[in-house]
Amino acid sequence: MRSVRLVGEILLEERLHAYSSVLGSEYVSKQSSFYGVDMADIAAGSDGCIDVCREVLAAGIRGVVHGPTIDEIPELRKLVGESGGRLRLAHPIRFDAKYSLPREESTDRKLGDVITVRVIRTGSTERHITVEELNVLDALLLFGGEVSRIFTRRNEVRADEINTALSVVRFANQAIGYGEASTAHYPGYFYEVIEVVSTDGMLEYDSFSRVNRLVGKDGIATIDSYHVPPYQAMVEDYVAAFRGDRESAVSETDTLALLDLSIRSAKSSTSTEAVGR
Repeated sequence: MRSVRLVGEILLEERLHAYSSVLGSEYVSKQSSFYGVDMADIAAGSDGCIDVCREVLAAGIRGVVHGPTIDEIPELRKLVGESGGRLRLAHPIRFDAKYSLPREESTDRKLGDVITVRVIRTGSTERHITVEELNVLDALLLFGGEVSRIFTRRNEVRADEINTALSVVRFANQAIGYGEASTAHYPGYFYEVIEVVSTDGMLEYDSFSRVNRLVGKDGIATIDSYHVPPYQAMVEDYVAAFRGDRESAVSETDTLALLDLSIRSAKSSTSTEAVGR
């Protein structure tokens, strides 16, 4: 990757400064023109994502979307489907070594077919519930594969707005998954769990212990899961793919699958039924 120039994430300038610090990139405040821009990193805040995505596509450039609201996701799904691969979600989970390395190791060690998957991401009110819910659903897809049915409950916990989402899924291979996302906790709090049980072993991560473990026929193995920060790895991957240097680790199919699952999850949360494909 030759360089990245970060241009205008709307309403979230603190994220711009964070990105600039991590990536060593140039910080440029919001601008009305995308002249000279190859890729837009879009985090438009509450109810602003769709308009920015349309501007990006109209300008003929590529876009990566962070944190759409639940209400925006159906329209975003339509835009992604019509974009010819130019628009996709951010998938930070897939570039987080806590998730990606155990996934690769469990495959290499032939731990068998998945039986259950459990993913928990609970954080503070400073975090974005839709972002955490998408991260949890994406992790379920990463470890369990295609989801045939999903049942979700979204709740208000110690607040006047939705800040908790609990999902139970049935994977296509009949395995069961559980996902929990929450932003109902005190500032600075974050707890994360990954647990996958398969026919020939299991993998687990608990942020309180901060150790990835694989348990299988060869005994117990720990995995060093600190590598490149996920957002840095994601931006590098997307830029390289958009330039044609290599295939991205995340495909348009991955984005569409996550958006479709999120739409089904939202539909279930407003009814008393699980929602199938």
